[in-house]
Amino acid sequence: MTVLSKNKTFYKWLSSYVIISGVIVTILGLIVFTRTSSVIDRQTVEIYGSMIEKDSMYYDSRLNRIRELGVKFSSLPWAVKAMGANRDLGEVFDIIQLNEITQEINYYKAIDNLIYSISLLFPSSGNVIDASSKGNISDYFTDSMSFDTKTMDKINNDMRTYNYFNVLEPTEVTIYSNSYSVIPIIQSVQYNIGMPKGTLFILINESTLLKSMADRRVDNSKTFILYNNGTILADKGIVDGINKKLLDRISESRKEIDSISYGNDFAYIVQSGIAPWKYVYVFPKNDMMANRRLNATFIIISAVVVLFVGILLSLYFTAKSYNPLLKLLKAIGAAIPEPEQVSVIKKQSEFQIIENTVGRLSKEKDEFKARLVKYEPAIKTNILQQLIKGNFSNEAEGKKLIEEAGLYDNDDSLFCVVVVDCFDEFDKSSEIKSSSISYIELMPVIDLVEQVIKGEGNKGQAFQTDYNRIAVILCVKSADRGDINSILSAIKTQAMKDLKLSLVIGTGSIVSRSTGISKSYHVADKMLDWIAFTGDDSEQNIAKFSDADNSHYFYPIQWEERLVNNLKKGDLGAVENIIRELKYENIVKRNLRINVFKRLFVEIIETEMRVIDELNISGIVNEDEYDEVITAGKESELWIFIEKIYRGICLRINAALENSGIELREKIVRYINNNCHNPDISLKNIADKFNLSITNVSVIFKDLTGFNFIDYVTRNRIDESKKLLEKTEDEIQVISGKVGYLSDKTFRRAFKKLEGVSPIEYRQLKRKANRQA
Repeated sequence: MTVLSKNKTFYKWLSSYVIISGVIVTILGLIVFTRTSSVIDRQTVEIYGSMIEKDSMYYDSRLNRIRELGVKFSSLPWAVKAMGANRDLGEVFDIIQLNEITQEINYYKAIDNLIYSISLLFPSSGNVIDASSKGNISDYFTDSMSFDTKTMDKINNDMRTYNYFNVLEPTEVTIYSNSYSVIPIIQSVQYNIGMPKGTLFILINESTLLKSMADRRVDNSKTFILYNNGTILADKGIVDGINKKLLDRISESRKEIDSISYGNDFAYIVQSGIAPWKYVYVFPKNDMMANRRLNATFIIISAVVVLFVGILLSLYFTAKSYNPLLKLLKAIGAAIPEPEQVSVIKKQSEFQIIENTVGRLSKEKDEFKARLVKYEPAIKTNILQQLIKGNFSNEAEGKKLIEEAGLYDNDDSLFCVVVVDCFDEFDKSSEIKSSSISYIELMPVIDLVEQVIKGEGNKGQAFQTDYNRIAVILCVKSADRGDINSILSAIKTQAMKDLKLSLVIGTGSIVSRSTGISKSYHVADKMLDWIAFTGDDSEQNIAKFSDADNSHYFYPIQWEERLVNNLKKGDLGAVENIIRELKYENIVKRNLRINVFKRLFVEIIETEMRVIDELNISGIVNEDEYDEVITAGKESELWIFIEKIYRGICLRINAALENSGIELREKIVRYINNNCHNPDISLKNIADKFNLSITNVSVIFKDLTGFNFIDYVTRNRIDESKKLLEKTEDEIQVISGKVGYLSDKTFRRAFKKLEGVSPIEYRQLKRKANRQA
């Protein structure tokens, strides 16, 4: 210990221990304080929360009892009779019967002291019956009671439309020259086409409701009702002293049960399950703060004790651990350098030992990196081999390989693979034979190819394949074959000029995804085999290969996904467009042989069958008919069979959608269809609009459509954007905004994912097809 106490490094080591222990104690203290305070706050909130939840249940139960009057009146014989009459009530009931009816209304009025008056309105006949008389609706709202113009317009409109239980805003009513504060309630008694047969019009006594709230209020809390539009229902002055920002936050709350803190007040909010209002309970946070101060005092005292003990323990552990560490550092330093340097190390401090050791390790690392550079060509070749062989599991992994190979430009880039054979003094009159140039001799060719590609302003990587050929992956900016042919022509010219070599080149298809690079390579390789087989690399002979190479039908995975999605939606028009485009790509452009077309036919049928299995649809496909059609092998009959199946699927789905789903579900789907272009559409705002939870909306939508919300909206937006791309000259940024995207980059990514091409390419392809048609 005496030796260590003279070492400055020892004191640094000890200081580190003390600082670390102090930081740990401080962090733990803060965590304990925060969690304990959170528990105290939660307990306080639970106490007050239970009070307001009980109050909300109490008032909702009273409203529910009033709501049940509508059910009772709908079954009363005299009410049913009055609803069915379009005559004056004096013609329907005599004086005695009318007196009995008014007495019965008085009985229902007496059930709850909240009810100020009950009236039964008959909009179709214009009659009204209340607790004292019968008469005409227009006379009733001028002679018996009157409201301000805004409220009267609301009453006139709502009594003629169906309202399950509509609680209006508080208002003033004048009854026989006396004014009263009331809350009107309108409830349709029986539904009828156009308007309800009867409407129950109830007035709640506002003062009775407020007195009931005041009687239930405890301590210095403030209880009030807040309408969803911001109107406050409370005793005069009850909200005085509540911060306006707290009131604004309470108004903005959309949760069924919520708690909000601001300043010295805490608000607990419960959304009414019947009325369009919230029950609010505001109370001070004094109790919370007192408990927190007590908690903080205890934690500070504990922290001081723990820190003192920590310093003593730090001193002990420093003395125990420092000497072994010093010996270890010297041993490490002595093990790495040459033997003659050991004596020098023994005289160095531990930090000098570490610095010198790290310096030597860094030097060795640099030497290792220099050796690694020699292996870079082999690593790059391995990555490119994976791309042309398709040795990756998904598009994301393929994109990563493209980036590692230095071929990535942007998400809209296209790729084309070409395969090159090299010959000394190529003689077209002799048969083309396989090249015998070794790997070492091919390196100059590879370098030349990459230099030409770079000089043309493009990205590309060349490497030797397993067949002693050179493969080149080109990253091109457009699908124009002329640009690629220009690059290849420059490569041939430069090879003949610099290396005296004639190059024979096979060109693959232009693809938009990493998953298509393998296909492009195989097309190029087959073209080169064709040239070697025929001994002719002329454009006319290559054109013959293109004619003969109609064995590759067009049915990429993204088109299959589009077909599946639209079949599940039952969108017959979209499905027919996809099939029409497949016909054009395969029959018109590729002129497929019948045996190849049969393979395409089987793949399309398998796609349709997968949809049938997933949706559990039966009775659409007849196996005997399928065998007959495939055996006959007539192109027209094969297309007819495909059409028969997808029409059956769409008709079955549309019939199910029409016959299932209640009115609410239909409203939700209709709302989504009408608002797909709105950037703000989400499960949350749909749930808010229909007063449902997000989970309920998601389940209802999935049950009704078979799709999740995001996929459905994305598909609709892309379908709408396709129409705009075909029919307008709008820029991509404008179209993306019209269909609901805030970012045109997001729109481009979604479009390419679903359609397989960028929006610009889609517009070009469509217009080219229209010109050819």
